[in-house]
Amino acid sequence: MKKALIILSILFIQITYCFGQTNAVYFEIGSYELTSQTKRVLDSVFLEIQKVQKQEQMALIGYTDSDGTTESNQTLSLNRAREVKEYLQDKGLKNRINLFAKGEIQLAKDTGTKEAKLQSRRVEIIQNYSNNNDAFKSLEQEFQDFVISTDKDITLTCEKGTKIKISKGSFEGIDTTKEVIFKVQEYYSKASFISANLSSITANGELLESRGMLNIEAFQEDKKLTLKKGKAIEIEFKDRKEGDSTQLFNGIEQNGKIVWELSTNSYLESNMDTNSDQSIRIVRGFTKGMEIHEIYARGKNEMSFVRLYGSKKLKLSEIEAAFNSRSKDKREVENIKSMLVSQNLGWINCDRFYEATQKNDLIVEYQGNFVPDVFLIFTNINSVLPVSYIDGNKIVFRNVPINMNVKLVGVFKSEDMEKTYFANLKTKTREGFEEKLEFELLSKNELKSQINQL
Repeated sequence: MKKALIILSILFIQITYCFGQTNAVYFEIGSYELTSQTKRVLDSVFLEIQKVQKQEQMALIGYTDSDGTTESNQTLSLNRAREVKEYLQDKGLKNRINLFAKGEIQLAKDTGTKEAKLQSRRVEIIQNYSNNNDAFKSLEQEFQDFVISTDKDITLTCEKGTKIKISKGSFEGIDTTKEVIFKVQEYYSKASFISANLSSITANGELLESRGMLNIEAFQEDKKLTLKKGKAIEIEFKDRKEGDSTQLFNGIEQNGKIVWELSTNSYLESNMDTNSDQSIRIVRGFTKGMEIHEIYARGKNEMSFVRLYGSKKLKLSEIEAAFNSRSKDKREVENIKSMLVSQNLGWINCDRFYEATQKNDLIVEYQGNFVPDVFLIFTNINSVLPVSYIDGNKIVFRNVPINMNVKLVGVFKSEDMEKTYFANLKTKTREGFEEKLEFELLSKNELKSQINQL
């Protein structure tokens, strides 16, 4: 394997980024203190960002004029970016903010004039930031395509073992005489999470332990389909186990990545007196937003069910009373106890919250003229954390459980270069955590091999 350690002084680091909407604030000579005028501009920027519901990544890029030493200007430009970040976050900004320091690298024109020097002493605010990382295109997973009819119930079995049940009449606004293309991507391993640039974290930054992630789409000809109101698909994740406290999460795009929100509709699963002749098990029922609760009861020699109407979440005693008072209708039930339900297509995740008593921020330093995607992979749980923010040449992970074995994995390839850079470091989370990440130059096949071994 060809290796090339990427070493470049942070004094001359060049950041590749895409511009969204750009604003700038300016500073006094040798200062990173925010003036009253600067704060008014930042207040306006904050209100503007809050109007946009979708959270995008941001970049704050600090600059100085040509006065002072190169080293002191590098520090000053980073401090200016930090001050802007802290001010916006104190106001309640939730966007991921990446900090970059360019010192005196990019001066305004006519550098000798007083006005030009003022224009150089600035922090640029990029509201729609991208690091142009093209590495994941070569790792993308193809969709599995299923051609299905819409006039009958159907259960699909995917390549990695996921089962999906689709009831007839589930799709909105379709031609019932034509077939539907149902498309699925399955992600069960940490390697597959990295390959798809996925992580196991909620929109609020809570760590999840995953039993599998799916991306589901449906089309009729060129029309992208949605489920009808009140309709749902049933999903059996192959790694989900009965009683493992996992729930359904839906994916949303935030800061350029998929994060997860607890679904408002997922099947219940609970036991009642499993030693009795008429033990009752809730094996499916919507927790919110749906009207039908189906409760299956296992007797000595039969499986029966009773259907309860109403959106109220019932106590087990209420279920038992309802079961005893209603007629029982026999029905074949196959693997129903492990099913979850989703009223949405798109990104779907089977997870449970991972609780930790001690957490700490982790800092990883790297050198190079690129901005990589870096992930924190937990060895003993199926979880992957993305970067919280970048501070100069330091990558920061927030609120990470300590005393856990992890791998730090970084990857980058820009669109205008053939070279792909990869880093992989085994370590253990701890208080005062700081590590250095070194990148290797890899071929496309070598990168895939390294990812598959994670």
